[in-house]
Amino acid sequence: MAITIKGRPENFTPAFNPMYFYIDSNQKNQEAFKYVVDIYSAGTADLLASYKLFPRPNDGYGVADINQIIRSNISEDLNPIPTGGRHIPNIYVNYDVEFGEEYIVTWDWFDTIFENTSGLTIVYSTGSTTPFVTGDFIELQQNAGFDVPAYNGVFEVLSAVTVSGFSGVIINQNFIAGATVGGTSFYEGKPKSIFIDNSKNIFDFRAWNGAIGHQQFMQFNPTNYNTVVNNNALFLTNVPNGYRVRESNTMRLNFYSSSIVTSANTGSTSYSIQLLTNHGQYNLPLSGIGYVNVIDAGPGDITINEENWINDFGIFPIFRNYCWQATLIQDDGTGLTLFSGATPSPWASLSDAEFVDEVINFVGNNGQIFKINGDSIPDANSVILQQAFADMTATSGILSQTTDNYSIQLYSGVTAESSAYTFNVDWSQTRYGNIELVFIDRLGSYVPANFTLQNVRSENINRDSYNQILGNLGNIDGSIKWQYNSWERGKKNINTTVTQQLELTSDWLTEAEAYYLRELYSSPSVFIKDFGQLWPVNVISNNYQIQTKNNKKNIQIKIVIEYSNNNIINNV
Repeated sequence: MAITIKGRPENFTPAFNPMYFYIDSNQKNQEAFKYVVDIYSAGTADLLASYKLFPRPNDGYGVADINQIIRSNISEDLNPIPTGGRHIPNIYVNYDVEFGEEYIVTWDWFDTIFENTSGLTIVYSTGSTTPFVTGDFIELQQNAGFDVPAYNGVFEVLSAVTVSGFSGVIINQNFIAGATVGGTSFYEGKPKSIFIDNSKNIFDFRAWNGAIGHQQFMQFNPTNYNTVVNNNALFLTNVPNGYRVRESNTMRLNFYSSSIVTSANTGSTSYSIQLLTNHGQYNLPLSGIGYVNVIDAGPGDITINEENWINDFGIFPIFRNYCWQATLIQDDGTGLTLFSGATPSPWASLSDAEFVDEVINFVGNNGQIFKINGDSIPDANSVILQQAFADMTATSGILSQTTDNYSIQLYSGVTAESSAYTFNVDWSQTRYGNIELVFIDRLGSYVPANFTLQNVRSENINRDSYNQILGNLGNIDGSIKWQYNSWERGKKNINTTVTQQLELTSDWLTEAEAYYLRELYSSPSVFIKDFGQLWPVNVISNNYQIQTKNNKKNIQIKIVIEYSNNNIINNV
């Protein structure tokens, strides 16, 4: 037996795309031959599925697409509670693949001879080694021309032997002289035997909840996403650079690393997220309790982390939209500029050393940009800037700070392990407010989509009804006759359900945003944020027109969604 792997998926591949294995065997011409493909949860004996495949006609290869088995072991996982970086086991599968074959084992034998010691019969072959061992029950079938019928039938193998360099077996049959012309032997009942080729097993492959487009999948290269081997690795998302978000948005971005070695919750890793805003930088470690759960294992294991950039990351405020009036500007006693006001400054509580060189805009000194002097906050109503008081011309003014954009990038120590992703922050307000959808994109990340213009809510009401008997026998006026009351109901509504729908309109979009949001329309998992919580919805719109600036100067999209869970009306 020799299995050859002719083709296989990438070792890291999207689970919702084809996942074909092609295998070949030098035994594929055996009777009742099939390939055997067993899939296990990586590093365990937990069998996920077993395939038995006929050889395909043209070349005899076994072809197994394990896509359905792998994706059935993956589920969505959107934790609405901000938890920082964390390990998400439900969105990927680590698996091993074991290859083998099954067929009816046959052995062509040449003749029978006398066994000197016992007087029993030795059946031997001049061609191949017998597959049978002591205790097997085998069936012999002679070729045409024999004259000893006793050698056709079922016999027990007493032992395997070698005769003049040829392979043979001793059977429980006294030797009978005569013409035996050889023939075929097989196990009693002609069962199929299964053989596993452990030399061709594949260990620790992985698939995640991605679904790459048919054309794009031809160019898929897992190295582009592996932060261990590629310092410009991409996050597992198609979100474009410059994508607009709002301060209230929920976003989960996944990344892949093939060999982060750490213990869940308590281990350490040099990985961190660098978040750079236009007013300063965060360095956020992906280690320790509250930040990350990653697999406790060695190289070759998958780590997919979920990052949540919603208002705050732990105690670090990211989105800034501050405006503060300084009523007095003076020397702080060291030559720097001390600003004081009648109200607490927005920066009074920002003293964490993770955040350095906060940039503040000061309108009163020719629009110069200044930096906070480290953690020097004399009191809640004061702030010291890295500006010599001798150069300050204003005596009062307004200090402001707004997050216009930010970028995120994965680091290992001081080395960048990923590309940087930039997001623009949208602070605009409309009379319609903002309706936020959160959807899973093709590569498995959850990304927000904001709809700030006209929206229409509607309710579709479905009900069943039946007619019931009206009135009864009565003696209201002293006589026995059929009567009814004015409040009695003949036709009655039951099973009333209310389905809520929304028609949403976006703000004006860039081409990149419009192209990316087509993934919202086909997303299998979409949520709406209502009352600060996420609620599942289904997209009703069945058509998405991809717009470009060449065809339409201003790009805008509309979408119709429906709440996944209906309102049930009490029936009486």
